[in-house]
Amino acid sequence: MRIGKGTHILDKALLATLPIGPIISAQPVGGGDVNSAYKLVGQNGKKYFLLLHPSDTKDFYRQEIVGLKLLAKTAMVPSVLANGTWESNAIYFLTILILSHLVTNML
Repeated sequence: MRIGKGTHILDKALLATLPIGPIISAQPVGGGDVNSAYKLVGQNGKKYFLLLHPSDTKDFYRQEIVGLKLLAKTAMVPSVLANGTWESNAIYFLTILILSHLVTNML
């Protein structure tokens, strides 16, 4: 499975390093200016979020991780599952929050 372009190409070797077991699908998602972003689905059916940035430092996402930890004290936030580097790219791997059921229940 190869998805993406340029330096941001997902391949089986990268996906195999993620701490959730087999990935059954990977789909690019938009919205990032400096990152390549992907929605991944594990064999367990759960959805995850992966960011890649062309930086070879594992600390690239450090401030974002610190911010999530602070927000987690008062709000529901994604869980960080992995952070590091892969072939000259910083990686940031998180759970995805599905909040549509909250909005539906509030109306």
